[in-house]
Amino acid sequence: MLFRLILTLVFIGFFVSCDDASSRDVAQGDEVLPENIDFTKVDVYPLFRACNNCDSNENQNLCFERTLVNELEKILHKTSFKSKTALSGTAFVDIRVDKQGVFNIININATPEIR
Repeated sequence: MLFRLILTLVFIGFFVSCDDASSRDVAQGDEVLPENIDFTKVDVYPLFRACNNCDSNENQNLCFERTLVNELEKILHKTSFKSKTALSGTAFVDIRVDKQGVFNIININATPEIR
């Protein structure tokens, strides 16, 4: 009986001390992250050289998107796709962008109809 009483007190003391430790951590200045983070305000897109002079994050993001689309169009126009008939299907194009912003087609996976 005495053993159960001591075990119960130790068990209760363990949980009470954990609550005290967590409230002390917050009191000492540890940040508590908000539950909802708006990543559009904290994240930024990678930059191309042409986008370095943009004045705001929104303009940098727009510049990045335009530059990305333009570069993708350029590289896809260099690759010849020819067919004698109209086709409908899906092709997945693996593209690598290196640190200098140079685009390269690595692989093209397509449905059998397109191949």
